[in-house]
Amino acid sequence: MNRLEFYSFTLWNYPYLPPEDELESIWVNLPNSIYDPQVGHRRLRDYIDVFAQSEEFGFDGIVVNEHHATPGATTPSPNLNAAFLIAKTERIPIAVIGNMLPAHLSPVRVAEEIAYLDVVSGGRVICGLVRGTGMEYYVHPVDPSRARDIFWEAHDLILKAMSTQDGPFNWEGEYFHYRNVNIWPRPWQQPHPPVWITGLSPHSGKSIAERGHIAAALLSGGIARGMFDAYRQRAAELGWAATPDRFAYCALVGIGHNEAEG
Repeated sequence: MNRLEFYSFTLWNYPYLPPEDELESIWVNLPNSIYDPQVGHRRLRDYIDVFAQSEEFGFDGIVVNEHHATPGATTPSPNLNAAFLIAKTERIPIAVIGNMLPAHLSPVRVAEEIAYLDVVSGGRVICGLVRGTGMEYYVHPVDPSRARDIFWEAHDLILKAMSTQDGPFNWEGEYFHYRNVNIWPRPWQQPHPPVWITGLSPHSGKSIAERGHIAAALLSGGIARGMFDAYRQRAAELGWAATPDRFAYCALVGIGHNEAEG
C-alpha cells in the first residue's frame, strides 16, 4: 500500500502592502518601492529557518518554487532556496518545484544546478520542471504560443545532460543549440533525480504520463481531476498502472487556534 506523504510548502510572500482597495494587482505592475529590503531580509531568514524545521516536524519533504514580479512569492530562483535548506537539513527531500523552463535561456545551466544540489544534498533533490503562469510571461521574453514546445525541448535536453556520462554531446534543436554538453558534477541519483511536472489540463496529464514522471497539481482545486484522469488513462494505454505515488497535489490549508478560526 502506498503511504500518503506530506510536504511543507508555502509562497514566501511579502505581506506588508497597502489596503486591498488601493491595489490594482499584486502581479507584474506593483512597484517594488513598497518593498523594504530590511523587513524582507528578516522575513526571508524566518522562512528559511521555519522550513528547515520541517525535518523535525515530521514532514516527508519540502517544496520550493519560483515566481516573478510579485510580493506574493519573493522567490525568483527555487535553486537558491533549495541550497539554503540543504545546508540546514540532513535527511529530508527538497522538491524544487520548480524551474520555469520557458524563461530559462540555458536549460544546461538548470541541469548543472540540479545536479550540483543533488550531490551536495547526498541525493535528496526532486527535479521539478514547470511551464510557469501567464503572469510570468509578461516579465520574461516568452511567447506563450511556443511555451509548451520550448518547455518539452528544454526538458529533453536537461534529462539528457544529467544522464549522459560518456563525454560531450551536441544538441541542435528548434530552440536550443549547444556544441558541447558535458555537465560537472553529474547527479548523485542515477540516471537523474526523480522528476515532477506541474500541469492543470488533460493534455498535460497525457504528456506527463508518456514520459513516466510524477504529475503535480499546485493550487488547482478540482481542476486537477481532469489532468489526473487523463494521466491514468494514458498510463493504462501504455501498459502500466498509475499508482497513487505518481501524483502530487497541493491542498490549501487554513490554520488557527480553533476549528472556526482555521
